[in-house]
Amino acid sequence: MNTGTPRPYTTGRFPGLPAYDAWEPPTAADIAAASGRAGLGLTVDQVELFAGMAGAFRDPHERAARAWLESRPLPRAIPSAPGRDEWNAIAYQVDMKGAPEGRLAGLSIAVKETISVGAGAPVGAGSALVAGHRAPFGSTIATRALDAGAAIAYLGRADGLCMGIRGMNGYAGPVINPWSAGHSTWGSSAGAAALLGAGVVDAALHVCQAGSGMVVAAGTNTVSYKATRGLVPTTGVIGFHPLLDRITVSSREVGTVALLASVISAAARPLFPRFMSHHDNEEGRA
Repeated sequence: MNTGTPRPYTTGRFPGLPAYDAWEPPTAADIAAASGRAGLGLTVDQVELFAGMAGAFRDPHERAARAWLESRPLPRAIPSAPGRDEWNAIAYQVDMKGAPEGRLAGLSIAVKETISVGAGAPVGAGSALVAGHRAPFGSTIATRALDAGAAIAYLGRADGLCMGIRGMNGYAGPVINPWSAGHSTWGSSAGAAALLGAGVVDAALHVCQAGSGMVVAAGTNTVSYKATRGLVPTTGVIGFHPLLDRITVSSREVGTVALLASVISAAARPLFPRFMSHHDNEEGRA
């Protein structure tokens, strides 16, 4: 709650552990301001009482922070930047280059911002509460796509906490449909869908719980495939529940959907061989 500059922990304070911002107890002015914003109606005496108590939480907080960092060291952050695009579709820009050869060589992919593209990569859920979080490890699907030669440069914006299906984000504003600026792409995989519909990328990976990986295809004139439970792993993905979470693959071409879905599922055989005949062979992606 303190509006001043955070006091950083240093490597001298916690030797061998990464530096990060310390928690500062709120002042009486902070508490009074928060009471006003939330309509709590705290009296002056109550504000002073809570301000006097707040300092007692500093040391327990620091001990808990140290124990957490010792048990779960933070990975090196993957460089990223906030999105800057005309559709408000990009939550983060990254530069994840895939293997030089593979079945997906030359394929560009956008992923929903709830999918980790690697250890230390930013992940979010369309909310300021999650923005800036760094994933401790990469998702299985992103790793498989990168190992097969695909490149991931964009993390697409989602509805707030992925709790919507309209492509509307109160934290960063709505995602604009590239086919019609007066409409959204629907959501909550709105950003990745907009980038795909605009032709910025060749394919997109969405996370679907209540249709959010499918309605975006209808809204952007693309093709979408929702994998059945257990076919495509959700490890490294911010989800709701294992019984609901599904990965959805989208592209402008059915063959690309079939190829990407086969790769990230690690299926022994192609999932849709009839559609892949002109898109995949033993040498690589056509």
